[in-house]
Amino acid sequence: KYISSKDLPFNSMLIHSGQGPEIDPDSNKSFEEQMEELGGLNELLPKAKSHMGDLVDEIKRSRELGIPYIIFTTYHSNQKVYETLEREGFDVDLDINDEAHYLVREDFSRLLENPKAKRQYFFTATLIVTESNDGRGMLNVERFGARIYEMSIDDAIKKNLILPIRPLAIRSELPMVSQEEVNQQIGQLVLKGFEAIESEYTNLAPKLLVSSKGSGQLQILLKSEEFQTLLDRDVNILTVMADDKKNQTTYNGKVIKRSEFDTLKNKLGEDPTAKLIIIHYDTLSEGIDVPGLLGVLILRNLQEAKFLQTIGRVIRTYRSNPSAKRYGTLLIPHIDDHDLASNFTEMVLKITEEGYLPQQL
Repeated sequence: KYISSKDLPFNSMLIHSGQGPEIDPDSNKSFEEQMEELGGLNELLPKAKSHMGDLVDEIKRSRELGIPYIIFTTYHSNQKVYETLEREGFDVDLDINDEAHYLVREDFSRLLENPKAKRQYFFTATLIVTESNDGRGMLNVERFGARIYEMSIDDAIKKNLILPIRPLAIRSELPMVSQEEVNQQIGQLVLKGFEAIESEYTNLAPKLLVSSKGSGQLQILLKSEEFQTLLDRDVNILTVMADDKKNQTTYNGKVIKRSEFDTLKNKLGEDPTAKLIIIHYDTLSEGIDVPGLLGVLILRNLQEAKFLQTIGRVIRTYRSNPSAKRYGTLLIPHIDDHDLASNFTEMVLKITEEGYLPQQL
C-alpha cells in the first residue's frame, strides 16, 4: 500500500501455507466491501498462492516488463520459495526478515543456510542471544551480520514511541490460587482484571487482552457467571485460538469465522466508546495491533521472548488521544504455584531491567 502510494510500479505475491482472507460468497456485501472490512487493502492485497509454478511465471512476466517483484512469505514457506528461486536461477536482491527472533528456533534456523541475498536485514523487538556467540543466537555475526541500529526500551519511552508498563496483581475470591485454581477461577480473574483496567483508566473505554493457557480455560470462561456479568455490562468479548478445531473463535459466546474476528477486533479496538475483552491462546502475542488496548492479563507460563512480545501489545500509544494513556497495565494472578509465581517474578524483574518501569510509576 505504501509503495503504491508512491506511484512505483511493482508486482507481488504472498506465499503461505495457511488460508487466505475468507470471502463469504453468500454475503449481501460486495467483494470490494468485504475486502475493505479485511483491512482496506482491496486491489492492493498481494495475490495469495501456494503453487510454486505460479510464482515462477509471475517473476518471468515482471522481468519482461522490467519491474520489481516482491515476494511475501511466512517463515514456514520461506524454504520452499528459496529452493524454487535457486532452481530457476533467480537472484534475490533484498531479503527482509521481520520478527527475526524466530530464526533462532532450531526449525527456522536452517533458513539462514539458504543462498544469501545481495542485501539481508533482520528486525526484532526481542533480541534472543545464546551463551556462545557462535550458536544460533542473534549475536552471531556470521548468521545475522553486524548490528546496524539498536534503541533501548528506556530511549523508546523517552521519545514517546512506546509507553511504560505498570504491573498489578489480581485476586479472585481466593487470596492466592494454584495453577489448577486459575483454570476454575478464570471468570473471576478476567472480571477482576477488567474492573482494574476500568478503574485505572477512567477517561477511556476499557480494553483488555487475556493470555490464557488453552482451550480448557476458554471453555470454563464461556460457561461462567462472570462471562454473563460482563455481557450484561455491554462488554464485547472475543476469543480466539491458534488451532481452532474446537470452534473457539467466538464473539459474545457465538462461534464466528476468523475473518469476522479480525474485522471485529479492529472495529471495536478503534471505537473509543467500545468496552472490549480479547481472550487468546498463543495467537495475538506479536505482530498484531489491537487499537486501544490498555492492559493484558497473563494466566500462563511464558518464555521471555513471548512475555516481552505479549506486553508489547499494550505499550503502544493511544493514537487518537496520546495524553489519555500514560502506561500499559500488566495484570498477573496472585498465585501460590511456585513455578508460575517464580516465572512472573523473573519476568517483572526482566522488564524492570529493560526499562519498562520508569521510577515515576
